[in-house]
Amino acid sequence: PVVEQIYSYDDVSSVSEGEFTPDVQSILMYRGLDNNEDSLSLEYIADQSSGIATNNGDFQGNRSVTRAEFIKMLVRALSCHYEFMGVDSGFSDVDPDMWYAEYVTFATTNGWIKGYADGTFWPNNPITRAEAAKILAQAIQVETQSYNDESFDDISSNNEFAPYIYALREHSIIGGKKPNYFDMNSNISRNEVAKIINKTFLNIDNN
Repeated sequence: PVVEQIYSYDDVSSVSEGEFTPDVQSILMYRGLDNNEDSLSLEYIADQSSGIATNNGDFQGNRSVTRAEFIKMLVRALSCHYEFMGVDSGFSDVDPDMWYAEYVTFATTNGWIKGYADGTFWPNNPITRAEAAKILAQAIQVETQSYNDESFDDISSNNEFAPYIYALREHSIIGGKKPNYFDMNSNISRNEVAKIINKTFLNIDNN
């Protein structure tokens, strides 16, 4: 995908210094990870937010990412492979008129997500770290068979998320909250999503 600057350098450098600063700065320079493609400019307002870019100069890094937001961010990060597949995802709670419908449909068609047994997706629910890892691993088709250990105390080898989490860990895409603790059921933050997208798609020097 083509990387274009949609924020001024001043906006990017204004991101507060911290663990995730380089990742957030990289993501803010990446075109197309926001809600409204027609508003790709320096003039963001709060109600145009549903992706990486929340508004100009306000990343809200500690806010939890919803399931729909994560799918949109991931699809846009893979934009070179994207094609419109309609807005009928098959989930009863995904409104075809909503901004995320085409992205959920794309992810469903490609086998990244299956939703719940009752035919729902719960697009506005926060996504957990384990769910995000599984979807990302399936989206980038990372090999999971060789990575199934018990180095995280809270993830046993027979856990459904284990192969995906350990595969991404092996490729230095995602780590635990602590050296031996992944914290799989906690909600993933915008900072963390910025980090894994940067490591997966943009951090060329480290891949």
